Amino acid sequence: MIGIRFDLPFQQQLDFFRSKGFALSPDSWRDVWKDAHARAFTVARVTQVDVLHDVREELDKAMEAGLTPKQFKDNIIPTLERKGWFAPSGEKAMLQLPDGTVRKRLTGWRLDTILDTNVQTAYMVGRYTQQMEVKRYFPFWMYVSILDASTRPTHAAMNGRVWAADHPIWKKWYPPNGFRCRCKVRTLTETQVKRMGLAPEKRGVTEKPDEGWDFNPGEAGLKAWKPDMGKYSGIEQALLRTAIQEGFVAARTVKQAEKWAKDHDLADNVSYKGLDVKTANAWNQSVYEALQDSPKLRQQLEFIGSMQERNRLLKEKIITPRLIREMTAGSLVQSPDILKQARKTAEGVAARMGYNRVSANVYAQASYTPGIKGIAVNVKWGKDAAAFEQAILRDLRTKWHPAGTEGIKSVADHELGHQFDKLLNMSDGNATFKSFYNAEIGKGMDYVVDNLSKYAYRGRIKEFLAEGWCEYVNSPSPRPIAARVGQMIKEAYDAIR
Repeated sequence: MIGIRFDLPFQQQLDFFRSKGFALSPDSWRDVWKDAHARAFTVARVTQVDVLHDVREELDKAMEAGLTPKQFKDNIIPTLERKGWFAPSGEKAMLQLPDGTVRKRLTGWRLDTILDTNVQTAYMVGRYTQQMEVKRYFPFWMYVSILDASTRPTHAAMNGRVWAADHPIWKKWYPPNGFRCRCKVRTLTETQVKRMGLAPEKRGVTEKPDEGWDFNPGEAGLKAWKPDMGKYSGIEQALLRTAIQEGFVAARTVKQAEKWAKDHDLADNVSYKGLDVKTANAWNQSVYEALQDSPKLRQQLEFIGSMQERNRLLKEKIITPRLIREMTAGSLVQSPDILKQARKTAEGVAARMGYNRVSANVYAQASYTPGIKGIAVNVKWGKDAAAFEQAILRDLRTKWHPAGTEGIKSVADHELGHQFDKLLNMSDGNATFKSFYNAEIGKGMDYVVDNLSKYAYRGRIKEFLAEGWCEYVNSPSPRPIAARVGQMIKEAYDAIR
């Protein structure tokens, strides 16, 4: 089952859900056919408008308040029981009434499906909008399935297949493609397609989505959803327009990349000085996408940019002013000698803190020092995106980093893994994660290298987490270790929403 989102793009889902009309479905869910499901709220075989209203009202509350599926069911079941529309555990759903008519009552499983389907469909309206707006930068789309025992064979057969964003295939095969479908669509640049050795397909497929789901819910839903901007503050309006109209947008220059990051509040301070614009764009995309799903990560992002600029910021904007205040005892008079001495002392303080010089062999780094918390990339690597990408590919060939993590964005995602670790206290305080780490490491170096990476084994628990997260968010098919790491981070984040 998908998770309920708490960030602003989820408000977009809520608005769309509220825009749906009612549609009674007396005999079957097929009575409200195909793309009409994306524009009308219905519960199969519910023939009373007041019951339909009750279910929709509780769904609305669940979405707005971020309730769990259990809380949603706990709220709605007493009402359904009182009106004779819920079948308790152990009883058959079908109930013959005194007048001879047969009623198919709702069950706990059906309530799970109702919540999941409505949230997923609403989410895809916004997701489709974002992807269409940036398709000139990401002209190819990949169908991604969750490959486990619950995946339908037709959905599994679509996993990893790529078509142009405007290919007719997406009119039928855009998730969700069935009830409780967990599939998604990943956007790709032309460079990513070539680097990954993918061959975009020209023809359609013989596989068919589930009955009644051979349409594009996002495209269908756009016909109905129009957010009421009057309900939002100025800042919220800007963020909402960003979420539904832009998504991530690649900049053409470093200055534009810095402006885009500041306009979208990715960090308190942004400086991509000395970097290739492709590196800056990769950093922006990584942070932007992480914040869409996990907005509380923002508190760990006071700075994004180059390591050299981060160190300069620390010395000039944080350490030096503090030293001057201490040396002048609060006096407004600052002689040149005092300023010179403060700057010299700041160099020493920064060196002791480990922020004076940048090691040549370090790609990037996560920082936790107040004022410069965030993720930064080494100019030595980030100044030439092509050379940087080649170095990353060499690492993949030697299994130093996980499979499926090619590209500069994966480096930023690795560092964000460290910030998730700090935010959620995973490697230091999460007993479940520590137990999992010890069990996997206990299987030996060869096992960890083959199933995650060399760095995950040699870098200890914090790097193990960051490597797992990096593969989880980048690979179309994360392997078991990365899938479990990603799942645990998601679960820990859900607990602090």
